[in-house]
Amino acid sequence: MRLDKLNEKEYITNVTARLKTLNTRIKLKDQQEIDEGTKQIGKIIYGEYIKQGKEVRTGTTKEKPWWNKKVLAPIRTEQNRARRYYLLTISPGARSIYQQWQEEFTTTVEHMKRHHWRKFLASQEPNYAFEALKFTKIKSSSKAKPLRKQTGEITNDKKEQTELLFEMFAQEGKRADLSDIPEAPLALEKKFKKITLNEIKTSISQLTNKKAPGLDQILNELLKILGNVLLNDLHKLFNACLQIGYFPRHLKKASTIIIQKVNKKDYSDPSAYCPITLISTVGKLF
Repeated sequence: MRLDKLNEKEYITNVTARLKTLNTRIKLKDQQEIDEGTKQIGKIIYGEYIKQGKEVRTGTTKEKPWWNKKVLAPIRTEQNRARRYYLLTISPGARSIYQQWQEEFTTTVEHMKRHHWRKFLASQEPNYAFEALKFTKIKSSSKAKPLRKQTGEITNDKKEQTELLFEMFAQEGKRADLSDIPEAPLALEKKFKKITLNEIKTSISQLTNKKAPGLDQILNELLKILGNVLLNDLHKLFNACLQIGYFPRHLKKASTIIIQKVNKKDYSDPSAYCPITLISTVGKLF
């Protein structure tokens, strides 16, 4: 679901209604209720967002701009007829006819695409050059590049690549050398002031757009869209956490992605990559 397709008014209305129902059920008195409340708030924010993208809208099918129904529909009809006949007879002659119609359809489609593209490039509209650049730009591949094992062997196997990267970045079982860090005195118990509504409102307004979300998939833009709708619920949640000295378990969860370091000569070396941790946007807001 793209943000620019979101019906913000409908989204705000639906989230507001569901939050009111939530407030009658959860009182945030202990850790269990705080965890459940945090989880449900996240589900409401993201759930109402993707719900709009899942709605089936009839009569809005959009054909490709190069598609010519008058030309392609008869070819497709003959192609389907030849296919059915071939499946019934399984004869070399029927197969040859079916393949001819397949080739006819493919050739016609390619011709239409080329014609549309040439017409598109010939247009005098000033923004068309940027549109052409967008469509011809090579997209980055999501496939992992081959990695070198300790034996020197190159592997494309996803499981082996995962294990290599995990061994490179995992710290579990390793003792950190803290000898250069002086021992700090034990901190006295600190009492935090209550978080105000204005502080939360200011923090939401300062969130940066186009940032990758955590496991809850809540975008900063959604928090900004909801704005005042979330203030009271976040105010109650954050202050309940401070009151009992507890940070919600749901906000501690994170996902880790691996990205390439810049300007490395050999990306088959696992050390040419680094991990990035994505945490909950609501957790960062807290």
